[in-house]
Amino acid sequence: MKKLLTAIALIWSLTASGQTTAVLHYLPTLSIEQVESYRGYDMIVVDPEVVFTSTDNLRLMRAENPNLKILVYVNPIEWFNPMFPDKPWSLKMVANLKKFPKWFMKGLDRKKLAFWPGTVLMNCRLDCPRYVINGESYNYIEYFTEHYLKEIIGAYQKADIQLDGILNDELLKSISFIGSYGHNNGIDNNGDGLQDNGDELNRNWRLGNAYFLKEVRQAMGPDFLIIGNGGHGYYLDWCDGKMFEYFPEIYLNEADTETEAWPENMRHASAMKIALFNARADNYGHPDNWMFTICSAMLLDNVIFSHGQNMPYRKDYKLNLGESLNSCKTDSAGNYLRRFQNGTVYVNPTLKKAWIEK
Repeated sequence: MKKLLTAIALIWSLTASGQTTAVLHYLPTLSIEQVESYRGYDMIVVDPEVVFTSTDNLRLMRAENPNLKILVYVNPIEWFNPMFPDKPWSLKMVANLKKFPKWFMKGLDRKKLAFWPGTVLMNCRLDCPRYVINGESYNYIEYFTEHYLKEIIGAYQKADIQLDGILNDELLKSISFIGSYGHNNGIDNNGDGLQDNGDELNRNWRLGNAYFLKEVRQAMGPDFLIIGNGGHGYYLDWCDGKMFEYFPEIYLNEADTETEAWPENMRHASAMKIALFNARADNYGHPDNWMFTICSAMLLDNVIFSHGQNMPYRKDYKLNLGESLNSCKTDSAGNYLRRFQNGTVYVNPTLKKAWIEK
């Protein structure tokens, strides 16, 4: 009951004004110019390196806005290789991980698997091979979890900067698809020359992800905000909610070519304590749909809006609609609408259009 009441209080603190915005700062440094450009946001998600490279500017953001929610990014499943030279913690981690070759996922050709170009995929399965390190036995996800808690979350505590939560990227519900993804050639983690069983692989993959989330929750307590990336319903026992990246997230119903799974996105988000809708910002050839996304967010009470990555705050993000007067409704034209004190929000998912009438 205490955890539920805490979650309700957190949602209220984020949505009492009727609108909440976040910036995804996915750069290893945070300049004073960026701090100034982000004024107006209610939340910032920062790269893990920022606490080391830009401590004073993080303190400045906290001092200027004590109500600002600061979350730190985490992605256990992959590392860039080679790692970028301006990421000191990641450089150290990658160097250490290369000592343990069985922690890298491999294909039938014994080559390391990749999800995104330039990265290597890690074996996050809970039954991943173990190594004895400094007298202790670890699989990969245990090793990563211990270092992330101590070296990243712990760095905020040492710097006396309040950290409000994490955003867990690539929180996939399955990994068996990776064997036929891109240039990968199957999945053979144990080196027996045979394709790994997909169901067993996915089950242990989810157990590994759950291990990390449970350890963070246990270490940081019920007030700590945990958001995963991926609008599916997995891991909600440990996450407060999910980010729907490049909203609407088409993977929730790839057969829906009419609305790009907009109804599924809205239904999944409405069942969460907190959801984060990330607008496409002209990504991967899609037109910028920030207005469509922010209006969709306003149809629910628990949604945070963000726009691409590293985007300066724009005054037109502030809709100034006041408090809601009712819940989301539909009209005869197929529009979804919601009335507020200062105007009405309309969304037409079929036409992929949204607007506000005041």
